[in-house]
Amino acid sequence: MTMKPIYRLITAVLCAAFVVPGGRADDKQIQAQKQQRKVDYYYFEGLKDKQAGRHDVAYDHFRYCISLDSTAAAPLYELAVYALQLRKPELSLDYLRRAVKYDPTNYTYRPALASLSLNVGMYGEAAELYRELVHEHPAKPELIYYPAEALNQAGQTGEAIDRFNELENTLGVNEALSMQKYKLYMQMEQRDKAYNELQRLADNNPGDVRYPIMIGDLLLENGDTAGALSSYEAAHEIDPTSPYYPVSMANYYEAVGDRAAAENQIRTALVDRELDVETKMGISARYLRQLHQTPDAMMTADTLFRTLLAQHPEEPSLKRYYAGLLMMQNKTEEARYQYQLVTEMEPDNEEARQQLLVIAIQANDTKEAMRICQKCRQMFPESPVYFFYLGVLYYEEKALPKRPSTPIARGWRRSPRRTFTCARTSTARSATSTSRSSGGRRRLRPTINRSSTTPTIRPCSTTTPIT
Repeated sequence: MTMKPIYRLITAVLCAAFVVPGGRADDKQIQAQKQQRKVDYYYFEGLKDKQAGRHDVAYDHFRYCISLDSTAAAPLYELAVYALQLRKPELSLDYLRRAVKYDPTNYTYRPALASLSLNVGMYGEAAELYRELVHEHPAKPELIYYPAEALNQAGQTGEAIDRFNELENTLGVNEALSMQKYKLYMQMEQRDKAYNELQRLADNNPGDVRYPIMIGDLLLENGDTAGALSSYEAAHEIDPTSPYYPVSMANYYEAVGDRAAAENQIRTALVDRELDVETKMGISARYLRQLHQTPDAMMTADTLFRTLLAQHPEEPSLKRYYAGLLMMQNKTEEARYQYQLVTEMEPDNEEARQQLLVIAIQANDTKEAMRICQKCRQMFPESPVYFFYLGVLYYEEKALPKRPSTPIARGWRRSPRRTFTCARTSTARSATSTSRSSGGRRRLRPTINRSSTTPTIRPCSTTTPIT
């Protein structure tokens, strides 16, 4: 009977040995769950604040989340977004890298990191991230486009073309892919391969007028004017109303030296309502550069631009080009009106405001030039040129802003019993004379020694009563 208590004691010890560790593990798990619930709560509170536009509160919530759990990927991603909005790309990259590290399976984080890496010029890291994405998501072949672009930016053009070929094998002949390969071949100066890409597109799309025109343009760049003309004529047969045909024919006539025919084609293109505005802008710029500045030519150009403005009244770039033409004709007031319209349509258009400033300065309209400079200082504070112009204008107008009043500038006049410590220049100290005012009090009258160009400032070492 005496052995039973011993057995009971041994059993109790063994049970404690197995039960207590398990209890500690359960406590840790419970604490971890509580911590996770806390992180989740503040994370969702941050999302609600973000949706409500309380971004400062949301930012603080996300920061608190990672202070509770530095491996919380979702708050890290939100902080990366905020860092990017605050123009801190390095900090955003750090947050995104940590988010990818702690949640590598999330499809959102890694593309975001790859895209940001590509935008900030870290092409090698971006290409590697995109390779991983393509490997992990084979059902999304369009992802191949991004590593190809990253490789191209990194200078690995040949490998970029290989990636595009892989994508083409999956998706088939595609205009976007072929055009990307065409650009890369042109970049590598492999014009034969670039021509083959365009020819494949033309063969697969026989009714599309764009490809014969592009082939003609490429042949014209290579100096094959006969081949270019043949391609342009083929394009004209497909669609005689194509707005791009006159543009290419203008290039052809310029190449063969027929300036009159080229200008005729340019005028035809400019008045074509089907031609997009960007192409018209490019033609207009070239037309202005080539224009013979004779009265008849200027009148013709003026008529063309008025027609363009009637077709596209809401295009500020067109108004800017027209203003440039008016300046060439010395029609300053009309040009000023066009530039003012541009600034009304695009208040942050610095080029138009600079032109208005030039017009005001040339017209000796100092007040208007000052007004423009003041406005530009407010809108473009990072540009120092307006401070310079404003200083020159103030100087010419003799309207320099008054400097803060100082004892030396205005002369000292103090009561006999007032005592103070002053600072004065060494040159002014040597040139200071004394006199008595009509009230019998003594005052100091500074005289400026203009022969000294570099006066030094030093404080008075003693306190001197003025009597």
